[in-house]
Amino acid sequence: MTTVQLRIRTSGHCFASGHHVIQGSPRKPVRFEATWAEMVHPTEGVVLFDCGYTRRFHEATRSFPQSIYASLTKVTIREEEEARRQVDPDTVRHVLISHLHGDHVGGLRDFPKATCWTSNACLVLFDALPQWRSWARGVLKEMFPDDWRETCQTFESTSPVHHPELGMGHDVFGDGSVLVFPLPGHAKGQHGALVQTEDGPVFLA
Repeated sequence: MTTVQLRIRTSGHCFASGHHVIQGSPRKPVRFEATWAEMVHPTEGVVLFDCGYTRRFHEATRSFPQSIYASLTKVTIREEEEARRQVDPDTVRHVLISHLHGDHVGGLRDFPKATCWTSNACLVLFDALPQWRSWARGVLKEMFPDDWRETCQTFESTSPVHHPELGMGHDVFGDGSVLVFPLPGHAKGQHGALVQTEDGPVFLA
């Protein structure tokens, strides 16, 4: 089975009330890191799973009503934390987007040479949301490349696979190295990735 090299990275953080995230948790702010992953595939090259925040988040949420999103999440991101400062954009060939929230898509514009991937449900959601109120679903359309909707590939266009615990999913590169599976509950269309490394499988969510 093909394996990839894997490195977990972060680009910024936000805050949310604990009771909004975990049932029964106290109503206290909890810090959440904007975590993403860098993979090196033997033939596909550098692959990102999500790409964290960038300072574009602050630009996109400067005006009302998007500013409500910023006031609720209190995002902090420094320039040196952005994905483009951690990985050379010219080397990135694929960016896999788990879902459309701002802490997962912030760096998309910084990787114009990469093929973007996400679920069909994410594309349907993107089309259905008017820009003026997409923020209420955690989606800031201003952060996406202008041609993103036309060029983004879907997980469903790749070979289907079945996992005994995770159910039906898709084999992104056709070699078992990166399998994606639906993760319902947090955001429409969200997928996680089961990644094969030399040290064993790692699930990214």
